[in-house]
Amino acid sequence: MDQEQKRPLSKKSNKSSKSATSTRSNDKRSKSSQSQGSSSNSSDKDVVNSTPTNESKTKNDELKVQDGDDKSTADSSQSNESNPVEDGVNDENEEKQESSEEEAEEEIQCSFEHVGCTHVGKKSELLKHNRTQALLHMDLLAAVLIHTRNILEPIQTFSQENGSLFDNLEATMSKGIGSQLLWKIEGIKDKLLAATKGDLSHSTQYSKPFYTSPHGYKLIAETHLYGYGEEQGKSLPFFLFICKGEWDSLLPWPFKAQITVVLMDQKEDEDSRKNIVTIINPEDPSMPKEAFKKPTKDKNSRFGNNKIAPLVTLNAEKHTFTKDDAIVFQVLVGQETIPAL
Repeated sequence: MDQEQKRPLSKKSNKSSKSATSTRSNDKRSKSSQSQGSSSNSSDKDVVNSTPTNESKTKNDELKVQDGDDKSTADSSQSNESNPVEDGVNDENEEKQESSEEEAEEEIQCSFEHVGCTHVGKKSELLKHNRTQALLHMDLLAAVLIHTRNILEPIQTFSQENGSLFDNLEATMSKGIGSQLLWKIEGIKDKLLAATKGDLSHSTQYSKPFYTSPHGYKLIAETHLYGYGEEQGKSLPFFLFICKGEWDSLLPWPFKAQITVVLMDQKEDEDSRKNIVTIINPEDPSMPKEAFKKPTKDKNSRFGNNKIAPLVTLNAEKHTFTKDDAIVFQVLVGQETIPAL
């Protein structure tokens, strides 16, 4: 009995296990079908969503193309616009080109005209002319040089043969006309002897008139061999006078040139000479102002130095300022204030 009761129980358990197994398999199938359904739905959604994305890409590409076309159109229109600076440069270049063309067409004289070439032609042809006529130009130059030599040779010969003449002329100018005066006073011994005895008639000496420059002021020099005024019998003076001259109307006044007076040492050894030098400055306050004005008479009042050297310097036995019974003064007039007329 007990076995018989157990068997029905085992059959029931088998049936329940089979139904549970079938139930689980059905659940798996429903889940599988649901998952397949959801995957199909998602794939559909992806297809739907992908369609507008491709369309937007197409539209963006079209916009980019259109923008490129607009930019190229703008660039081309901007490049077509005129630039004032470039237009000005182009106009200037065109003018220069036209000017050069006109110059090339202009007829000009050959550059060897000064030696005798008579060619006249266009500037563009001048280079060819100079190249083809080089021998002609050389011949013309040679002819000019020969002609110049023929002129200069006689002048050179004359200068060589008459050099002493020019030297004498220069010496004459330095003595009489110019900024330098050499004044030689002779008979010193007799004049001094007469002055010591009271005869002063030969003591006062005047130079010949001289000019400070060829067209300058006219001057005369004066000295007193036995002294002058308070320095009589003591010192040797030297004075100057401004005289009416030929060029006074062209010269500046008052006279302002500095004057150098030299009592010359006549020692034979030139290196051992000791000249006595005196400077006379018209702008020195001690100088008389009226002496430097433009002369209204033959000569103005004197100016100078009352004692340039002691009288003993004229003693030929002790000093060499007197030689062959003569003394020499040199007068130099500065040219800074004298115009070159």
